[in-house]
Amino acid sequence: MGLRGAHANVRLNRQQPTDESLITAEVVRLYKRIRALEVHCECPPDEELLKFSDWDERACENCKECWRLNLELGACFGLAAWEFVYEDPRWNLSRSSKSAIDRFYALEAAASKRTKEPRFRYKWEK
Repeated sequence: MGLRGAHANVRLNRQQPTDESLITAEVVRLYKRIRALEVHCECPPDEELLKFSDWDERACENCKECWRLNLELGACFGLAAWEFVYEDPRWNLSRSSKSAIDRFYALEAAASKRTKEPRFRYKWEK
């Protein structure tokens, strides 16, 4: 026999997972700043950089700033400090994270949205 009466109508008390969080203007601002800093990276290639035990001290100032901003951005998504907030699929990482790639596409879509006001206004919108 199945459930009867008040027990038959089961309502789920489901909370929103962290990956489905809203992308705010602050998140988009941080993301755009990180992407701009990535372009100006002055570090040697990863193979040479990882030969040293103090590779994090040998990183350029742009990369250090990227990691600092990554911490702030990760806090907005509820991620741990060592996790990448996003992964660009063009990086071709051997162990890429599907959720990080999904966040990349969501952040790219939010960053590419037009933020300016429309040029045309209807006469009743004045």
